[in-house]
Order: sequence, then C-alpha cells, then structure tokens
Amino acid sequence: MHVLLLEVIALVGATVHTMEPATAPLEGATVLMEDGVITEVGKDVTIPDGAETVDLTGLHLIPGLIDASVTFDAEHDPLYLSAGVTTVRDAGSPIGVMLPEAALGMRDRQPGPSLMVASPVFSSAMTATRQDAFLLDEPAKAAQQINEVVDLLGKAKAHVDYFTFERGIQAPQHGVVNGAAAVYGVESWGPLPDALTLAEAKKAGQANLAGLNSLMKGGARFETLESDAAFLEWMGSQVAALTAGEWRVEPFLMGTARITRIANAEADPAVLPALGGLYATAWRTDLETFRMLRAGDALGPVELSVNRQRTMTKALYDSGVQLVPASGAPSGGIAPGSGLVDELEEWNAAGVPAPAILELATVRAAEALGAADSIGQIAVSFTANMIACGSDPRRSVDALRSPELVVLRGKVLERFHLDDAVTALVERQKRIEEQRSRPIALERAPMPEGEALVEGTANLMAYGSRSAIERYSVVRQADGSMVYGARVRVLPTGKAAGRELLIVQTIKDGLVSEFDMTLVALDESSKPILTESGDPAFAAKGRSSPVTKKLSIERFRSGLQMDAKGADEAIAAIDGSTALLGLIGAKHFPEGASFVAAFDGVAMEPLVDRVTLQVSEQDGRLSMNDTRGARVYGFGQGGELRFAARAQAGGRLDLEPGVALGSGALSALELKEERLFTGDAATWYQIPQTEGQPVEASGKTEDPK
Repeated sequence: MHVLLLEVIALVGATVHTMEPATAPLEGATVLMEDGVITEVGKDVTIPDGAETVDLTGLHLIPGLIDASVTFDAEHDPLYLSAGVTTVRDAGSPIGVMLPEAALGMRDRQPGPSLMVASPVFSSAMTATRQDAFLLDEPAKAAQQINEVVDLLGKAKAHVDYFTFERGIQAPQHGVVNGAAAVYGVESWGPLPDALTLAEAKKAGQANLAGLNSLMKGGARFETLESDAAFLEWMGSQVAALTAGEWRVEPFLMGTARITRIANAEADPAVLPALGGLYATAWRTDLETFRMLRAGDALGPVELSVNRQRTMTKALYDSGVQLVPASGAPSGGIAPGSGLVDELEEWNAAGVPAPAILELATVRAAEALGAADSIGQIAVSFTANMIACGSDPRRSVDALRSPELVVLRGKVLERFHLDDAVTALVERQKRIEEQRSRPIALERAPMPEGEALVEGTANLMAYGSRSAIERYSVVRQADGSMVYGARVRVLPTGKAAGRELLIVQTIKDGLVSEFDMTLVALDESSKPILTESGDPAFAAKGRSSPVTKKLSIERFRSGLQMDAKGADEAIAAIDGSTALLGLIGAKHFPEGASFVAAFDGVAMEPLVDRVTLQVSEQDGRLSMNDTRGARVYGFGQGGELRFAARAQAGGRLDLEPGVALGSGALSALELKEERLFTGDAATWYQIPQTEGQPVEASGKTEDPK
C-alpha cells in the first residue's frame, strides 16, 4: 500500500473536532504531524517549507475510533482501518501471540490499528465456563499463579494493558485478580461474575463491566422477564447500583441486535469474502441460524431483548454512567471495524445523541482504557490517529462509516488506499481457499528403527474449514522407549503464509528424553523457505540429563544458536502436534498434573505449562486442560484416533481422523482399557458429563463475554 510518510505533513482546510474539553470545532484549521505525532493544531498554523500538504477542505477531521473489545486477528487490519478504527483492545487471546503482534513494527507492516493486550482470561478452577480460561486455585495459590504470569512478562520485557476474567470466576479468585491488577498498575475488566452482586464486585475492586447480559442471574435473560413492569423495576435497581459505584459499561448491544439485523437482511454481509475460511464458515452457520428464526416467525423474543437493552443503555447514559464502545468483533454479523459503527448506531437508536457518541468513541474511550495522554484527541504531542469524514459526525453516526481518509500514526491513507487493501485481502482469501481445498500429501516424519505402532493422518478443522493437516507416527525402540513423530502443515491465512512443523520426541520412563523440532515457512507452491545454508527459520532440540531427568533446550534461528535453557520441571511432552500430545497423554500421563513444554508466539519462546489429565469413568474420554485452553480426545483400540477437539481463545478446533498415506493406517499402541472411548464419536460433545463442563458443539454466544 502506498502511503504518505514524510518528515512533516500538514492536513489543511478541514473542520477539526479536536475533542479537547470545552473546545469547539475549528473550521478551516491545519494539523501538523511529524514522525507520527501531532505537533501543532490551529487556524493560523505556519506550514514549514517542504512539508507535504493534504487538502481536506469540506471534510470533518476527528480522532481515530477506539474499539475496546475485539478478538483480534491481524488479517483483519484492512477492515479496521477501512472503518476508521485506529485502536483496538483484544479481549483475551493468547498473550504469547498478542504481545509480539502489538509491537509497533508488527502494527506498521500492513499497516494496522494500534493493539492493546489483555492478561490471560482468569477464572476459578472448579467453576470456569470458558474452556480457554486461566484456571486459578484457592486464593493463596491464585496469587502465586498470577505473580508467575507477571514475572514471565517482566522477564520478557512485555506488558499487558489490563486484567480480565470470565463470569464463572468465584469471589475469592475475583478479589485476587482485582488486587493483582491494582498492584500491576492496570484496571480489571470483565462481566459481572455469576457468584457476585454489583456491590460485592465493586467492593472487590471491579469497576468496569463487560456486557449487560452478565447482569442477569439464574438463567434469566432480558426477554424472559415476564412483564415490562418487572423489567423496569429490575433495571432501576441495576442502573442505581452502577451509577452509585461509578462503573464504566461496555453494553455490547450488537451481541443481540446482530440477530435481527442479519435475519432481516436479504443478502449476505458484504464483508464475508474478506473474512476467510475459518471466520466465513462460522459466520455462515450463524447467518443460517438467524434466518431460520425469521422463517419460523421466532424473532419476537429477540426484538424484545434488543428494545430492553436499548432502554437500559439510555438509562445508564442519562444517569451519568460512562458507556465504553466495544464491538465484540468478529462474532457472526459483527464485522471487524464496521461492527463498531453498528454498535454506535445501536446506542443512537437507544437515544444517546450523536455528539455524545462521538465523544464516547474517542476521548472518553481513551480515558477508560488508560490512554488519555496519547490517543482520543487531536492535540499537540498526541499520536497522529485521525479520520476525515464526509459529513458532520455530530449530526449523524452514519458519518463515521467509510471515512474519506485515515491517518494512522502519521501515515495518510486515502479512501482508495483503504479500498485497495480490502480488495487485496479478498483476493488473497480466494487464493487461500483454493489452496486449502487441494489434496495434500505429507511425508512421514523421519523416525528411527523400531516397531511401528501407529501411522495416521488428521485434518485440523475450524468450523468446517481445514486449517492444518497432521501426519503422525509412533515407534517403539529396542530399549522400550517410545518415539512420537509428526509433520504438521499449517495452511496459509489472510495474515500469514503457510508453514510446516516437524517434531520427533522420545519418551522414556514417562518423560521426554530428547526431541528435535524444526519450523519453516512455505512459499506459494508449499516448498520450504530455507536460508542459503539450508537451515530452517527456527529449530529446537532438547536432551535430558541422565541424573536429574531435567531437559536442556537449545533454540536456533536460521542455523545460529539463540540460547540454551534448562527446564525446572520434569517435561512429559513437547506440544506442537494435537494428535501426538493426545497419544502421549493417553499412553504416559498419570491422571492429574503433568508438565508440557511448548514454543509460543512469534519469538518461539519456550513455555512450560501444567496440563491436567482427566479420564471419564462414563465413556473413557480424555480431557487435558491447561492455562491456554482445553483438549478432549477419544481413542479406540491400538491408539486409533476417533475424535479430538481443542477449545481456545477465538473458538474451537476439531481434529478429524484421516487415512495415513503410503503405508496405510496402523493402530497398535497399547492403552489402558479405561482410556478407550466407548461412546459415539459423532456425538461425543452431546454426552452428559459428571466430572466437568462439556465442550459445546459451537463456541459462539450472543454476548462476547
């Protein structure tokens, strides 16, 4: 994308809405920028010689929009910018991915909006409702667990922008999270926990509410309150408590309003081709469901819920409770970027005036997110994030759609630049879908001599779209040690090229005795991209001490050693292949906790996580939970993979068994009888459970929180 990036740029002629307190818009004003920072604003600004001048006469210049809650994916960068969203805050995706992505160099590469990062999504070990939650033990242990996360951040010289939690968290852990956030120097944001009232949550340190739906208790919903009088009485008590507690609230009106919008639309959303396979498939599932409601004349309760949520939003605004703009994108029907404007339109439909919405989506949002000194205003020393609208956004929220120009950290992107970037994303998604649908033949991982026990393949599916394919093998050596190998082909997405992981690890006496791993990027013909010397972009290997059984891990970048570290824990497996981790766990893990090492994020930092294995007495299903999510497996005789699923931030992935190439399928791995799945693999997720929460068939809900 071509952008203007000179030392000094002057934006001239626009009506500038600085959003500074008690400051009227400046007609025909000039804004000077240098190195991505605003240096001067006014009507009588002298433009330096040699500065690039951009004429915005007739347009309205406002600060860039802020979306306080998204499930961030970098491939959506063009969609956010096209809608004028210049700052987004992730809602709790894996920090190993988000922290590197938030770096300025990463944000400038496409370019994309500035990114704020959350802590892991904390919850209580016994009552979590999200499969991807970071599970906290009793309070003393919970404080230690959070301190470990903070220590890791410090060692990595990284920082999260806020702490978050899910509604299943219990009161003791909720108090620990809020206290830890205060010590760390950030605020905590989350839904109202099921176990707490607003007063109790406020006393524990929470003052920011994510989602009006979380105020409902005992399975109640806005549409299930039996009368308008009952709703108004309940609403009055909640508004009074939120006002007295000086809460900030992310309403998430589009969490429900999207249903009626989609159900009543005659065509698919125009953004759908830009979303790509994983998201587009999930969206289509939601779209079909919403349209079935219309066809069955069943939208009445949804419309009642929308109207009551609008009524409550207006009551909160009238009472002085600060509303914080948060879209929850990219849930079905809530697009990255434009979904925020949809949310703001819902506020307007609720009765919040357009001038107030403009303020809430810029300067007030920056205050709420702790960034009031750098974004949200067009003022000297602020980051040069601005959008130019064709009409006055104080008169209509619709003026915020499709801005004529976006300034991102001093880069000037005109409308055709923005449109070209979205078009390029759509074309890339088409090429990717074609590539993902082609048959893929993977070579077997290089395995040592020994007795072959398992050969198989599996497709990793995300809402019906293949995202990766694995070919895995298991060999027993003469000394009784077990070697597990896999080649994993990760298919390209709109934001990243394809890549291939090769991992071979030896398990002896229940622990990893050695492993070798390589990771390479693939070109468009699926050939590995190597250095001139033939080395992969990343490699790692480990060998355990025969005395301590501790694993020493070496990492290599382009053939050069990066570092060598020793694991403090006894490592039971190396993660990287969903199939292999399941097989190793089924064969070697005891019930309870084991330590697993993984390489996470762009920097491929080695991380050690505690994985808890549970075996269902009912049907032999295996559950393996850690701080990054949960996995569920079903194995048949000989280690035959019957099903597997992984729940994590952003959704669910299913591992569908295939047939091994070349030598054919082989399943001769001896597993304990109680670890063999005895149910129906096609409906495993519908089986009632007594030992924990089931993994649902769909990870989508009406409210992002």
